[in-house]
Amino acid sequence: MIVAPCALPEERRLLLERLVRVGMPIRVSERRGTVSDLLAVHGPQLVRHLKRLGIVDSALCSIGAAGEALSLGAPTALLATRSLWAGVNSARPESPVNLHAYMARLSGSSTSLIVVLDKHFPRGTIEFAGGGTHVAALYSASEGVKIRLMERNSNVLLMPMPPGMADASFSRYVDVLVEYVDELGPDITIIGLGTDVHYRDVQGEHFVSEWGYAHLVSRLRMRRLVVTLECASPGGHTTSIISSVLDALSGRAGTEAPWSREESSAVREESSRVLRLVRRIVRERKGPH
Repeated sequence: MIVAPCALPEERRLLLERLVRVGMPIRVSERRGTVSDLLAVHGPQLVRHLKRLGIVDSALCSIGAAGEALSLGAPTALLATRSLWAGVNSARPESPVNLHAYMARLSGSSTSLIVVLDKHFPRGTIEFAGGGTHVAALYSASEGVKIRLMERNSNVLLMPMPPGMADASFSRYVDVLVEYVDELGPDITIIGLGTDVHYRDVQGEHFVSEWGYAHLVSRLRMRRLVVTLECASPGGHTTSIISSVLDALSGRAGTEAPWSREESSAVREESSRVLRLVRRIVRERKGPH
């Protein structure tokens, strides 16, 4: 099931129409959040900014849909605006509200995990890492490795992906992520998926296939889970990614083989180096046994 808000920007509205045409299960939420809901995670400066941009109503519709997706209980997908750039007091028109942080707060969970898969570094979402909220980010290494941030904040797991990465190394990243999740034991996991690490994305640098997206979701499916579908890149690959994610949410994914694109030795070596570094930092956080 895909839950969609009652108001969407033009590119998301066109994507929604495309998903309806191909027969995907869509539930358009009539819920609207309130300004108080916005202030539960954002500061008044951001609310004033949204009012100046004239997009408060769109943000409140997104919050209402996020609340409905969360209330369904079963693993659910949410067609959403991008959250990764919306911080406590900052936002962009294409990223007006951080639905990741809102759902983590609304869930009432003592331990929540936000996983972001996107070419871009989720600088807004990272601001909410603290207390019971943890953030794991799989993003392009071309945005900067930023490992020192992970050393300063024990609620952050950063996994920069070298350009050229395909399913083989991506699956190893998922393995390390699952190790982290199993150790953390979150009450709820929220996955924000951008389509710009897909091999058919014209602006992308990576070669993850539909199998890779489904593999990530499948490995985390046994938990309380909401997947936000955020980056509506042009092209048919967005629809095929969403189809694969829905299969994974329903437990039908995982039988097909990974895409067999060959990775360079440099990509494999850099992926291994990053994973060794991530494991070392996580191990050091635990302290001596």
